[in-house]
Amino acid sequence: MIPAVKEVIVHIDVVPVDAFSDAELVVAVNNSLSWAAYIPIKAVRARVEAGWVTLSGAVQWGSQRQNAESAVRDMKGVKGLTNAITVTNRGAPRVTSRQTSRRRLRGSTTQGTSTSWSVSTTGSRYRPAP
Repeated sequence: MIPAVKEVIVHIDVVPVDAFSDAELVVAVNNSLSWAAYIPIKAVRARVEAGWVTLSGAVQWGSQRQNAESAVRDMKGVKGLTNAITVTNRGAPRVTSRQTSRRRLRGSTTQGTSTSWSVSTTGSRYRPAP
């Protein structure tokens, strides 16, 4: 003991070896969002502060909002997430020409509006033997 010293305060910060800086994390989050298939490119923006990710922007469907959150939530280095993405369209999804073409290739056609749908199929149905 040292006679003049009455108290010793030890302050230790434990930082993981593979910890990301906010700048590195925002780049990784934006890359993840850009690779997510069901999120429109540049519709969602990310901000990172002390490992906490805040997503903002506007998407057309609630599923796109959820997909953006899922793409980021479990990323290494993310300590928390705030999803501030707004959904602009709350109605039924429209069928695009690409979806209609795919359905026609499978032998079915789709007709309808955003409130009612009718689907007709052609061909035979496969049923396994009992």
